[in-house]
Amino acid sequence: MPANYYNHAKRYISSLFSELIEYECCDVNLARDMRYQKVIKKQREILSPEDLACVMKYLKSNYYEFWRYCIIFMFSGARTSELMRLKYGQVNLPEQEFTVVISKGKSRKEVKKVILLGAMELWKELMDIAKPGEYIFSKNLVPGKNKINDDQVSKRWYRLVKNSDKIIGPEGKPLKITADFYSLKHTFLDSLETEQARKLASHTNSRTTAIYQVNKDKRDREELKKLRIVV
Repeated sequence: MPANYYNHAKRYISSLFSELIEYECCDVNLARDMRYQKVIKKQREILSPEDLACVMKYLKSNYYEFWRYCIIFMFSGARTSELMRLKYGQVNLPEQEFTVVISKGKSRKEVKKVILLGAMELWKELMDIAKPGEYIFSKNLVPGKNKINDDQVSKRWYRLVKNSDKIIGPEGKPLKITADFYSLKHTFLDSLETEQARKLASHTNSRTTAIYQVNKDKRDREELKKLRIVV
């Protein structure tokens, strides 16, 4: 069993024992003394600028609504779960902002996010056809009355991108994409300065942002290689 699955199971079993102890069904939380296993965090795969351009070109030509969502998601700094809950009244185009509800543990708070100029026209397209009270991204990723499941997006990515042999790469050959949908957020944030990325993603500290900027360490190393020190 992978370490992260084991740790998740341990937490769940421990919570069950806590309930049993509260109702005096047992005296000891047997899971409490089980040690957590160390999890080695793998670096998330991101798309190169060249591959990203090929994917976006293919989606724009063949699946416009999904392409539009990908661009908005990438430029928004928001999670898919937040965008799926977004309604007409939470978007303020004149102020170039939209409001999402962010969940942190048991707490929830409203956060205003910026609509970047690169995605403004796409937001306008959606707001032109949306009606008050509607979700901005409903069935087929267009405005509608019903909320759709968050996993619809990752399923589309798998079907239209990862499972496709029609995306042509820079060399004119079919491009095999293995990165998942969420890599778009990592790809975009990785292209920004750390402080800009932190603000866009509404992170409270730079350590969280560093998780998304997967190539920052490599860039830092390359800069150090060029450093000339005279002693």
